Amino acid sequence: MKDQHIGAAAGAIEALRLASLKAQLKQSFGEVHKEAGVAPEMIRGYGGKKVDRYDTAFTEEEFAKPAATLALVTDEVKAAMLRRTAQR
Repeated sequence: MKDQHIGAAAGAIEALRLASLKAQLKQSFGEVHKEAGVAPEMIRGYGGKKVDRYDTAFTEEEFAKPAATLALVTDEVKAAMLRRTAQR
């Protein structure tokens, strides 16, 4: 008798591998400012703004509020802002 195929096993292994990769990336980004050869002007944030380091302790829950605010800036809002600026 042949064993029944367990398709979710591959997905579970992939999820573990992705979780491990995510943890490694989080640690690396959190410590990049300490690395030799990384000058302060090389560390950039949103929009290319210079930052002193990346805060990897900032949780997804903490990010949810500003993300929700940014989601309100739709293409229509951006277009209206550009039209208003062009009128000045």
